[in-house]
Amino acid sequence: MLSKALRKTAEKPQNQAGIDAFAEFWSAYPSRGNASNPKHPALAKFLNAVKAGTPALEIIHGARGYAQAIKTMNTEPEFVKQATTWLNQRCWEQYQGPIVVPKPRPQASDWQHTMNFAK
Repeated sequence: MLSKALRKTAEKPQNQAGIDAFAEFWSAYPSRGNASNPKHPALAKFLNAVKAGTPALEIIHGARGYAQAIKTMNTEPEFVKQATTWLNQRCWEQYQGPIVVPKPRPQASDWQHTMNFAK
C-alpha cells in the first residue's frame, strides 16, 4: 500500500514507469530490520537518478548486488545503508559486476587453535 505522498507522486503519468521500477528496487534492496529506512525520500532519489539518465535496471541490479554482499558478509541489518544514502552516493556503481566473496575473517578461536598447535 502506497502512502499519500507516494500516491501523489504516482498519479503523474510520466512517473508510473519509475514508480514500477522503484517497487522492484525496493523489493531487491536489503532490509534494515527495525532500523529506519524512509521510503518516500528513497523514491525521490531513485526518480532523480533515472531522470538524470541512469537506467533503472542498472540501479536495481546494483541493489541486488548490494543485498548479496550484505548477505555474504553477514552484515547486521542496522549497518545496511539507508536506501536514500545508497542512492545519493550512487552506490549501485560499485555493485554492477559479479559478487566477489571475501575470505571470512579469522575468529578468536582460530587464533587460539593456531597458537596451541604451535606449542
